[in-house]
Amino acid sequence: MGAGSARDVRVTRAGAGIAAERRGAAGAARRDAAMQPPVASPGSPAAPESVELLRWQWQEVQVPCLVAAWILVASLAKIVFHLSRKVTSVVPESCLLILLGLGLGGIVLAVAKKAEYQLEPNMFFLFLLPPIVLDSGYFMPSRLFFDNIGAILTYAVVGTLWNSFTTGTALWGLHRAGLMDPGVEAGLMDFLLFGSLISAVDPVAVLAVFEEVHVNETLFIIVFGESLLNDAVTVVSWSLGNPSVEPGLGQSAAPG
Repeated sequence: MGAGSARDVRVTRAGAGIAAERRGAAGAARRDAAMQPPVASPGSPAAPESVELLRWQWQEVQVPCLVAAWILVASLAKIVFHLSRKVTSVVPESCLLILLGLGLGGIVLAVAKKAEYQLEPNMFFLFLLPPIVLDSGYFMPSRLFFDNIGAILTYAVVGTLWNSFTTGTALWGLHRAGLMDPGVEAGLMDFLLFGSLISAVDPVAVLAVFEEVHVNETLFIIVFGESLLNDAVTVVSWSLGNPSVEPGLGQSAAPG
């Protein structure tokens, strides 16, 4: 009886161990199945996807944000300089703004250890030029401007185009005559483009002197209006001639 009872106890314990192992394996399988995402059947609707509400992409808004920050800083500095009469009586506001730009640029260069940003044509035409034109147009005496629009357009359009053409052809003639360095490789279109770049003058100093001496209003508005419109003529003439020149090659090429 003693030996039979011992065998029965061992068999019972072995059976209990096997049952416990099976229950543990079944529980682990259920836990693994619960952790795995449910697989949708072909006929069941798809589970809704997660919606991204906010994402930070600085590269997409870097340029307009930086330009807006620079314009805001310059505007605030101009207001402060305009209110401080003692400082502006010694140093002009334009010089103070230049010094401020040099200081901020030096700080950025010292922190970044390299030139992070460069002024590109698109940035200038889209962000910097419109405020300049808006400022000039807002403070312009419109009545005098439109009363003398004929003389202003004559000087701005005809005069600028004449200066561009005469400067470009004169330089091309000197080049053809051998009076330039032989290393200069340029065609007629190159010289015309150069003439269009330097033909539009900006008489800022002349206008400042005119305001101080209170010159005749008609003379002032003609010079002011011509300086306001000749830049547009230069931009248009450059844009028309630029596709005919491949940058960096120096030789004019047919558009195509």
